[in-house]
Amino acid sequence: MKVLLVEVLDSDFPGKEIKEFLEKEKGAQVIVARCEEIGKFWNAVDILVVVGSLGIAVRLVAPFLRDKRSDPGVLVVDSKGNFCIALCGGHWRGVNPLARSLAHFIGAEAVVTTASNVRGLFSPEEVASRLEGTLEGERESLLKILSRLVRGNEVDFFFDSAFSLPAFPGYSLKEWTGKLPGQEFLFFGERILAAKGWVAIRPRTLVVSIGFRKSVSVERIEEAIRDFFKRHAYSMASIKELLTLERKKEALLPLGEKLGVPVKGVCEEELRRVEGNFSSPCAKKHLNIPGLVEPALILSGCEILVPKTVYPGITLALGRKSWCRKGLLYLVSLGAGGSPNLTVQAREALEDSEWILGYRRYLDLVPPHLEGRVVRKYSAMGEEVKRAELAVSLAEKGNRVSLVSSGDVGVFGMVSPALEIALSRGVSWKIIPGVSACLYVASRLGSPLVGGFAVVSLSDYLVPWDRIKKDLELLAATDLAVAVYNLVERGKEEKIAFLKSVFAKYRGSGVAVGLVRASGEKTVMTIEDLEASQLDMQCTLIVAPPHARVEGDAILVERGYSL
Repeated sequence: MKVLLVEVLDSDFPGKEIKEFLEKEKGAQVIVARCEEIGKFWNAVDILVVVGSLGIAVRLVAPFLRDKRSDPGVLVVDSKGNFCIALCGGHWRGVNPLARSLAHFIGAEAVVTTASNVRGLFSPEEVASRLEGTLEGERESLLKILSRLVRGNEVDFFFDSAFSLPAFPGYSLKEWTGKLPGQEFLFFGERILAAKGWVAIRPRTLVVSIGFRKSVSVERIEEAIRDFFKRHAYSMASIKELLTLERKKEALLPLGEKLGVPVKGVCEEELRRVEGNFSSPCAKKHLNIPGLVEPALILSGCEILVPKTVYPGITLALGRKSWCRKGLLYLVSLGAGGSPNLTVQAREALEDSEWILGYRRYLDLVPPHLEGRVVRKYSAMGEEVKRAELAVSLAEKGNRVSLVSSGDVGVFGMVSPALEIALSRGVSWKIIPGVSACLYVASRLGSPLVGGFAVVSLSDYLVPWDRIKKDLELLAATDLAVAVYNLVERGKEEKIAFLKSVFAKYRGSGVAVGLVRASGEKTVMTIEDLEASQLDMQCTLIVAPPHARVEGDAILVERGYSL
């Protein structure tokens, strides 16, 4: 991604931080320029970031705006770094999620006004971008589709039978049968439909195999290709590459550049080895090969859609390369303590996902603007395996999916079952770490963990209580701080009584205990004063090490520094 960064007034903030974010977090190539140089770089960058007032930014870019499909996206950050405003290219250039992630990084507020993004849905432009396709269709039909999405009405999303598409929220996925719906619809495929009201997403899958005489001009070849596509009702926006003999490839390079596709060549020796029933007397006579355009498609791994078609001095055939979208399972940590502890990486994973699954309490922590992507099926306690299987199944179909947990997903979270299922099915995965409850609680209490610590769960739904008791006994005998998770209701009185007795036995009844609720409210007390009635699943305990001391409402552990 190439980004042009323009500061209306020179300042270290926020320009310096924006550049650091773009380069380190986004891997972007950042060009820093002056206002008067915007025109010089306008067609060479993906996104323009203007640091200054919105009014000035509008005046700066207005002379260059032509079409959202070719213009760079425009993001405006005010000179104090208070707001990140997605001005242009929110859908098409991905400026909306960039505004949100940058705002989180510099402590600003994101301003995103595109209606579909308020509900977490995807515009047709965004769907096309995610499927790496080209959008084609009438603007009026596109606007009507967007209007229906914003109103909360599902949009029919048809696909050609040659493709298997992932599902997107707000769209009803259906295989194309030729039966027209009564309203505007989205279509994925290379064919041009004999219908009105469609907006198509064109995958780059078609290979045009070309044979031609030396005397034939590039202009005549282009005319033949356009006629060929029109006759067979295929969109040229789906052309992936041009294919011809290796020794004639150079002659087609200007056409490939004009169409924005590569030109590839095959050698005659390879063609001679292709088996099949090809009828090409000319190729046999002049090149001693069984054929050119169809064997070349076979060599390239294509399915032949349209066999050899002859124009004066030109031979064409059309093939399709296989297409599929590879899914990804994100295992996302939402952090403890609510939105302030949601990391930039977690936000970006959620923004990148089409579907978000999790336990119902965890789903309440997902940023509100992504509600349209939340799946509340299997969101109850006890449905963890079903939830993991659904998440992996969606990723298998080509979706990007987030399976969320509070705190850190790897600490008593959903990593274990989801990862096992994903690995068994060959699904790609990525773990997004987060602020675990023990770290959040420690930040509220002082320095209880600096001498080393352990974490233990009191939940005996999956682990026998006798094993947990053994772990508590062993940990109490150490000098480690112990963070206690999952203070479940089942058997709570018995569990807390044992916890108190075993730590009092090894550390004394006066050992400090810190209790922090999800709201951030904290209490520091001795372990003998701890009562089961004070505890529930919305709080976490830290039992201090024996040598800790209490200063006010802080638990302090020394590390041996000379003060």
